Amino acid sequence: MSNRRKVDLHLHSIGSLDGLLTIEELIAGAKENGVEYIAITDHNNFSELRKFYDRHGLDYSTPMVEVDGINLISGVEITCRVDEIKNLSGNSTKIHLLVYGADMSHDSPLSQILKLKRANDIDCDVGILRDILNERGITSVTEEEITAYIRERRQDISGYSSISQKDAFKFLERKGITVATSLKEFNNICEHLPKYERMNISATDAILASVMSGGMVALAHPALNLERTNNKRELINFLLTHGIHGFEMIYETSTDKTNALIKECVEEMEDRNRIFYTGGSDIHDFSHGNNIGIVHNMPVTTTYTKRFLSEMRKLSEARKNGEISHRDDINLEGVDYTILVNKYEELARSIEANSKVDVSHYEKKANKKKRRHRDWAKSLVEGKYVPLPEFQHLAQVHARAEDKNDPYAEYIRKFKERIIAIRNQKEQEDEVLDNGEAPN
Repeated sequence: MSNRRKVDLHLHSIGSLDGLLTIEELIAGAKENGVEYIAITDHNNFSELRKFYDRHGLDYSTPMVEVDGINLISGVEITCRVDEIKNLSGNSTKIHLLVYGADMSHDSPLSQILKLKRANDIDCDVGILRDILNERGITSVTEEEITAYIRERRQDISGYSSISQKDAFKFLERKGITVATSLKEFNNICEHLPKYERMNISATDAILASVMSGGMVALAHPALNLERTNNKRELINFLLTHGIHGFEMIYETSTDKTNALIKECVEEMEDRNRIFYTGGSDIHDFSHGNNIGIVHNMPVTTTYTKRFLSEMRKLSEARKNGEISHRDDINLEGVDYTILVNKYEELARSIEANSKVDVSHYEKKANKKKRRHRDWAKSLVEGKYVPLPEFQHLAQVHARAEDKNDPYAEYIRKFKERIIAIRNQKEQEDEVLDNGEAPN
């Protein structure tokens, strides 16, 4: 079989937060491996694909283009939820859908929803670090540095994408930016920052928005998605009933058992002539070598993806003729896409409103802490008893309080003098004891 018959329909570029490769690098890697068809399927956005299309003067609605001898298919991998099927914890089941050939124009229904999802993803993934930098007026940290840090962490933790408060503290510490001298203090500082909730797109809405935008939808790595629920057959049937076009069958974690179950459900639903199958490496980087078009050490070929590629050619012809899609398996007559988009615009507004924290509560808490520090320092200066934990805490904070022109800096200054005096007295007592004398 010729090498030109290889395909890879699941690739990630730097458009994914956890991706390390440019689209040009993916194309070069595909050429190196003799891969003929590739699909760029970044997480929840078309940003890098649009930039690539701009560089080549291509229309965003073009589903498949030939670049440097490679047939490149536009795609996206959407994280969504199936509310009707419960996962092992009794909540809605998370799945990933691969959408191919959808119109990437900014005003398409899918693009509008993904724009809201992408903004929310950024809030959830880097919001803590971004907000603390903005609040402190720190402009020396670039978006590229934050992204590089996330990608570095991903080398240690597979699938890592969201910066925690601990990660943010370590990042700032590495950059030589002092916001707090301990993680506990940093966590206290972050208490009043917005608390972002992840936006969930329902699978039915994702499929509908994709179809409205002319896209074809497949379930990504089904074995991973199906292991999240005990209702595996029900999940497959639900997706078939709600218009999914295909399933990814060739991928690193695929199993014969899962593939057999999918085919069995397709046969039972009499969808054999409607459903296509895909395969891909799901590559995010070349840390394990250039495996584009290779799964289980075997090439992904057009033997497995013949129907899918046929559908893509028909879709390309339809777009040339001014049609959004060549398929009519979902009836969109009378469907108003603005209602669907408005639903997620309202959800985005609700999440933003709910992320706000009552700052007055934390201001009162901070002022109470300042008064407590003042009272401790004053007691110590006056020679009164201060419990050891409070003494140690004051020893840690006195320098920072003075640097910030704390209104109680005078007490802190005297407190420092008191600490020095106590330390000197302790050293003198130790010296006397060392000489075998009784202290005064």
